[in-house]
Amino acid sequence: MFKVIVVVLVGLSSSAFAQDSTVYFYDEKGETIVDLKDAFSYRIVIPKDSLLYIRHYFTSNDQPILEGTFRRIGNTLEYDGPYKSFYRNGKLQREGTYSKDKRVGLWKEYYPNGQQADEQFHHDDKVVYHQHWDEAGNAMLTNGSGKFTAGTQHVEVIDSILFAEFFVDSLSGDSIYVVVEENATYTGGMDAFFSHIEKDLKYPKLAKEYSIQGKVFVQFVIDRSGKLHDATVISGIGGGCDEEALAAVRKRTTWIPGKVRGKVVSQKMVLPITFKIPKSEPKFYLFKELSKP
Repeated sequence: MFKVIVVVLVGLSSSAFAQDSTVYFYDEKGETIVDLKDAFSYRIVIPKDSLLYIRHYFTSNDQPILEGTFRRIGNTLEYDGPYKSFYRNGKLQREGTYSKDKRVGLWKEYYPNGQQADEQFHHDDKVVYHQHWDEAGNAMLTNGSGKFTAGTQHVEVIDSILFAEFFVDSLSGDSIYVVVEENATYTGGMDAFFSHIEKDLKYPKLAKEYSIQGKVFVQFVIDRSGKLHDATVISGIGGGCDEEALAAVRKRTTWIPGKVRGKVVSQKMVLPITFKIPKSEPKFYLFKELSKP
């Protein structure tokens, strides 16, 4: 994955940029482009000590899309610090803080009309709901418990803790969970899963040649019969790493499905695989964690 650095600032206010900032232009699919007239959005990247401060805007009206602090990890960016995202109308959508790509502390989300949607506290991979409101401002949790719909997601909170979350697949009609009571587990255990992945993976020649490193996020579904399917790369680094990671995950076909209240359910999972080239012999490391997209 190679990025094109663009320094043409025609039509943009020079006061918006720091002296050492770099500007990137993107099309509607998020691909880097050179021609400003074809740009859907633009991103200002400002080095800040060991971090990067990023502000992303719509080209049409200069409304912000997001602003936040990131840390460069090989060819990918890791959220690390304050973060805000915005709706197309310029209203705040989400705000909070990241630490090493994970949400920490207090997070708030809002509807496009400005009404607060919910308030959560993130700690040690747990999500504690302070409250969730509908678009009219009505509280949906009573004594920390309740069920509500957020967009396409159906959410259940018990004693202020996120208990289950799912969406209904438009093709199969199946409920696909992204948060479950008992996570799906690879037959033989997750240590066996990562061991098998490690044996299969080979660092791609092109990636080594161009020193491409970073995380490849592979998303897949474990259905109620324990089969893995719909595996796809949702965030890659190129150089052959994406294909290598995807092929290795697709070989791991036998799982014990997830459960909610003792009932077997289909579960969507995301596996991040980190490719890193040490100074000596190139090889890879796996981060043994599962997270939502």
